[in-house]
Amino acid sequence: CVCVCVRERERKRERVRDEPWGLSRTSTRVSPTQSTSRQDTSQARRKPRHVSLPVNSPAKAIHLLSGVAGYAYPMIQEQLTALVIRIKYEDGQTEEHRFLNGRHFADYIKRNDVPESLYALDMHGKQLRYLWLFPKRSNPIHSLELIKEGDHAICPIIMALTIQLPPDAAAESNPFRSAN
Repeated sequence: CVCVCVRERERKRERVRDEPWGLSRTSTRVSPTQSTSRQDTSQARRKPRHVSLPVNSPAKAIHLLSGVAGYAYPMIQEQLTALVIRIKYEDGQTEEHRFLNGRHFADYIKRNDVPESLYALDMHGKQLRYLWLFPKRSNPIHSLELIKEGDHAICPIIMALTIQLPPDAAAESNPFRSAN
C-alpha cells in the first residue's frame, strides 16, 4: 500500500528545515478500487500499491514529508524497499529512487531515528520525517510514480510532496515577475 494523505484538519503552515509547508488537502484522489495490495490486513487492502502524480516541469529536487510507514523499523528490522519513486520524463526515459526500511523509513508510531531521513514533526504523538531526492536529469518530468514494492507488511505514508523548480523554471513560472 502507498498512503498519500494530507488531512484537511491539519491545514496549516509548518516549517521543516526552514522551508514552509502548506499542509492542505491533496488534489490526488485515490480510490479503494485502485488497490492491488496483497496484505492480509483490511486497512492495507484499501490502499493502492501504486500512485501516479502529474508534474509537467523540470525539478531541481523533490522534497517529501514522509519517511514513516506502518510496520517499519524497528518492528521489521530488514532493509527492505519501503518506497520506490519512479521519475517519468517527458522524453519517455525513467529513473528510480529506492528508499529503504531502517535507512530512510521508520515506524510512524513513535520517534525512531534512521540515518538517511530527518525527524521533521510530531503529529499528535506520531513522528513524521523529511526525505529528499535529486533527479539526475534536468529534463521536464512528466510524472512521479510512488510504488510499494514487494509482499512485505511495510506500508509507506507520504503526507506531502513538493517539487523544487530549477532557478530558470521558477523565474518563468512566477506570475508576479515584471515583463521587461
